[in-house]
Amino acid sequence: GEASISGLELEGAFRPTPNDSITASVNYLRAEFDKFLGIYNVYCVPATCTAGVTAVSDLDPGPALVQPDLAGNTPANSPKIVATLGYDHTFPLSNGGSLKASVFARYKSRYYTDFYNYTDAQQEAHTQADVSLVYASASGRYTVQGYVQNVGDYRPLINAYYISAGPNDRIFN
Repeated sequence: GEASISGLELEGAFRPTPNDSITASVNYLRAEFDKFLGIYNVYCVPATCTAGVTAVSDLDPGPALVQPDLAGNTPANSPKIVATLGYDHTFPLSNGGSLKASVFARYKSRYYTDFYNYTDAQQEAHTQADVSLVYASASGRYTVQGYVQNVGDYRPLINAYYISAGPNDRIFN
């Protein structure tokens, strides 16, 4: 197969005060298969295979094996937009140490988790955020960090696939 992939990334970092910093990025991705012949396989259990046949097309179980043309589909895990925003604030402490609080958020537009672009394999647009707190000693010899990744506990779909182990049991995982 062949694919066309292009994009644009803009990012910036700002320090409005000596104790504050802001980071941001926006990524645009255009990804599409130009040519891609896929296949839906159904594998038979060796005890049930006939005359050395180990797989047949799910679309056409006859002698003519038809490969679906997936040109125009989007590659897996290719959101069009990914945007991030981060903010850090450092609190100087009276003992000479510091405490830095951070929050970081990312947005991803919808995307497919398979190259077939099945509706069931589509991850909807979502946002996730992380927070952290870092204590740094006055000497700078040690730091202690606490953090929470994915504060909202949102679990995006990362992989999806179709399985068929027989003529009547088609399973989408």
